[in-house]
Amino acid sequence: MLHDIAKPPWSHATEYVLMAYGEPSHDEKSIDTLRKLEEKIKNIDNVDFELLLEIFKRNHPLYQMIWGIIGSDVLDYINRDADRCGVSVDSDTNRIETHTYYDGKTYGTLTKVTEVVLKHYGSHNFMYLEVYNRKACSLAKGLIRRGIYEMIGAGKAIPSEIWDMTDDELKFLMISAGGIAKKTYIKIRNRIIPQTFLTVKIEGYESHEEVSDKPIKVYGLPEKNLMNIVEHFKDINNVIEFEKELEHELNLEPGDIVTAEMPHLDMLRPRDISLYCPGVGWTSLFKERPEWKKISNIDISRFYALRLGVSAEHRKEAYRKSDKVFDALCSLV
Repeated sequence: MLHDIAKPPWSHATEYVLMAYGEPSHDEKSIDTLRKLEEKIKNIDNVDFELLLEIFKRNHPLYQMIWGIIGSDVLDYINRDADRCGVSVDSDTNRIETHTYYDGKTYGTLTKVTEVVLKHYGSHNFMYLEVYNRKACSLAKGLIRRGIYEMIGAGKAIPSEIWDMTDDELKFLMISAGGIAKKTYIKIRNRIIPQTFLTVKIEGYESHEEVSDKPIKVYGLPEKNLMNIVEHFKDINNVIEFEKELEHELNLEPGDIVTAEMPHLDMLRPRDISLYCPGVGWTSLFKERPEWKKISNIDISRFYALRLGVSAEHRKEAYRKSDKVFDALCSLV
């Protein structure tokens, strides 16, 4: 709960903008929150405050109890988000939690629930590939990012104060700020999401982009080259600068272009899970199911993409200039 309490309104979409303006990450904020509660925590019987602090700093093996693939955070949001989105997943939270194991050095789960863990891992991948990083979700996140960034840059909002706002308070602030902030909020409110006109995939997976009858230009790049662009876009200042230059080049209004970059590929690659077999010792999911890791890597590579979106009325024109836009992307790195 502390981990989630420390997030700003609209969660990560807002957090990355605040970090661009010198604010701490939500992980750092959670540690700060923990310190503020130190006296109250120390008054609770059988609770080791210093141990909690080390866990939240991720200096102790038990940090995986929160952030690992079978940690409480993931087990909670995968099932909750699936329910809210109306999709079905196979993640048996209770069985995994019942069979977690810690020997003082390593945190994992018992081998008897290996198949259950695999199904949960599959649900985790499904939610990231088919829900969290869908085109509409990524483009909406880009809209929010641009609006908040421009609002702070114009002196209409103070980054440190946004952390303590509710979602509704941030919405009101964006409306009051006017300009791009208000424009992007209205688009989100009315579900007027930019439409993809250009997609960059890992070379060899271009045909896996669903274009139907829409004008979307699909390009392929070697994985290393694409990751260099994604790394460049980790700095939100670079994202906004690129969007502004593109808007100028295409003769568009500020806020019309949205960059929907996915997380760095390494963040999506499968992470091993420690498995404990009583009487035998520790092994791992990848050792027991090496073929699953390979299949999962292929699925992620097939799905991975960097997309550029634009207002619907400008998509055909943007599509017509896709080659020039693609060259501009490649020139970044």
